[in-house]
Amino acid sequence: MDGLSLLREVKKVRPEIPVMMVTAYGDDERRRRATELGAAEFLTKPVDFDSLRGGETRRSPSRQQTARSAHRSRYRAVPARVG
Repeated sequence: MDGLSLLREVKKVRPEIPVMMVTAYGDDERRRRATELGAAEFLTKPVDFDSLRGGETRRSPSRQQTARSAHRSRYRAVPARVG
């Protein structure tokens, strides 16, 4: 089953779900067919993930602090072994 066939089946069962198509074949015909079948987005590989994030490439400070705290607490109790 190719992506367009999968899109068709998904939309039959759950038409309210937005579907983002990612393909190596970005020709106009595939884009048109995906749009007709209900794709919300049609992206061509390689995907620019920074543009998907809206230019946001860094985590917010609160998430950074949370991740740092989790990392510290996870390794705090492990004794260092040398040699």
